[in-house]
This record gives sequence, structure tokens and C-alpha cells, in this order.
Amino acid sequence: MTSNRGGIARSYLAVACCVLAAATAVLFDGCRTAPPVESAPAATKSAGPGWPMRLKDVLGATIELSGPAKRVVSLSPNLTEIVCFVGGIDQLVGVTEFDKYPPEILSKPKMGGIINPSLEKVVAAKPDLVLVARGLDRGLIDRLKSQGVQVFGSDPRNLDDVLALSDQIAKILGREAEAKPKLDALRAQIAKTEKELARPEVKPKALVVIEVDPLFVAGDGSFVDDLLHRAGFTNAAAGSKPWAQWSSERLIAANPDVIFLVQEHGQISRGMDPDLAARLKARSPWSDLKAVQAGDLFPVTDDYVTIPGPRLALGLDELVKIRSQYLSHAGP
Repeated sequence: MTSNRGGIARSYLAVACCVLAAATAVLFDGCRTAPPVESAPAATKSAGPGWPMRLKDVLGATIELSGPAKRVVSLSPNLTEIVCFVGGIDQLVGVTEFDKYPPEILSKPKMGGIINPSLEKVVAAKPDLVLVARGLDRGLIDRLKSQGVQVFGSDPRNLDDVLALSDQIAKILGREAEAKPKLDALRAQIAKTEKELARPEVKPKALVVIEVDPLFVAGDGSFVDDLLHRAGFTNAAAGSKPWAQWSSERLIAANPDVIFLVQEHGQISRGMDPDLAARLKARSPWSDLKAVQAGDLFPVTDDYVTIPGPRLALGLDELVKIRSQYLSHAGP
């Protein structure tokens, strides 16, 4: 995959999208909601109320923890963010090379990439539990299990899933009391953003571009699709796979009102990259799109819309603000 000049982010999701599009062996097709947490039978020795705990993940596998997981390896940036958000940063003993947030995890041992973590490094970290997300080779999971490593798979596909998964991870880590006020505040923030949506009956057609070349967009069933609907848009990529590679013909047919271009966090403060905007206006098929002709190209922060963790709430806020900006000049 080639990088996009002009500020389009090669986020971890952008990398994963391209790999998943061609992959024949991915993690799972998964559920849309967080799996249940079950208490173990009373006869089993317990570390305290609610322990031991049985969990059934989206792989269909059941694991059992005798007490809160004290040594956790996270093999996805979103799971790392959730662990840290609920107060479990000190329990992390390994993360991926793509993990950048919060900054405190930069010193954590690196287990390799998202698609191809190192089996040897993960096993050497001696984790109680390994957290994995969609895209990881099922063969690697089986090899981890053969080494006696417990693996918990997740696949959040919308904001509600992220919140439910956060509740669950807090419980797994024994951080429920610490996490509850943070998660309550996050839910309140999301509700407030949605309640204040101006002119909710107007739903501009928006396209979220993860990568320009090759063209990858966010379609149905993705957490980006969920954010768009919550922010008062319709998804121009409706009918596409969650992370879809599009042709020029498909882009022309969609002809969105608004185009969101995923950009790196540090570039957002500078606004839309003028060089990129100029190139798209001069380049077919982009030059034929009404959003490009009208200048309705907007940068959105990569981490806020491509990592299904607590910062999706910030992504929702960004989209709502851009919608207001668009409606202010687009007319009725």
C-alpha cells in the first residue's frame, strides 16, 4: 500500500483495511455486541465476589479467570486505549507497535504489529490474558492457546459496542469502581452531543475516506457508519462492506454532499490540506464530485474515527460540528 501525500493518515485502521481486503484468514466474523460475563459455579475457589469469572468471547471460546487479570497483552490500539481508560495501564505488559495513546504506553514492551505480532514476545510476557481484535490470524490465536495463553477476542462495530466492551474490560481488570464514573461521564457526553444536533431532519450524504489511493471508504456495519448516523448524516457508502475498496465508477455514482478525509491528529489544527484539496479538484473522478466542486472537503482526526475506543466520542463531536458548518452555507 502506498502512502497518500497531502496528509491522509496511514492509521492502523488504514493498514488493516488494505490487509483485510486481500486476506483469506482473518480473526472472525464476530458478533455485534459484547459477549456476556458469567460467574463461575459457587463450588470453584473464588478470589472475591464475582470471581472466578467465565467469559465467552466473539470467537465462541470460553475462558476462565480466577481473579482480575494482572498481566495483560493488548494486540490492538483500541483495546489498549480501553484498558487505559478504565484504569488498567499498570496491568499492561505488552502492546503493538501502532499503539500511541495515551502517551504513557509508549514505554510498554512492543509485541510487533497488529496483523503479525510476535508469538515469542507475547508468550515471553507471561500474560494472564491477551486481548485481540478483528484481523488477527486465527492460526496465531491457536498457537497462543497451545502455549497455555488465554485469549479474549472482541469486535466492536458501533459506539454502544465500545461502551459495552469497556464495561466488560473494566470488570476483567477488577477496575469497575474506578471506571464507572468515567464511563458514565462518557455516556452523558455522547447523549448531550446527540441531543444538541441542529436540524436533525436534514441528513447530508457523507463519505468517509480512509485512504485516497487506493480508495478505501467506511461502509455499512462499521463504527464510522454508526458515527455518521448519530451525527445526522446518511452514509454515501451504504451497501458497501464495513471497510470497502472502491473504484472510480463507484465514487462517481455515490457523489456525496460532504467528504471526510481522515488525517493525522497533528494536522487537523491546520485545517484541510490546501495542496490535497487542489489536487483532488484537478483530478478525475474527484473533480466531478459536487462535494469537491463546492469545497465541502473536511479533515477528521484519524484516531477519533478509526480507533473504536473511548475517543469515538470526540469523533462524534467533530462530525456534528462539521455538519453545522456545512448546513450554514448549504441552504435548506
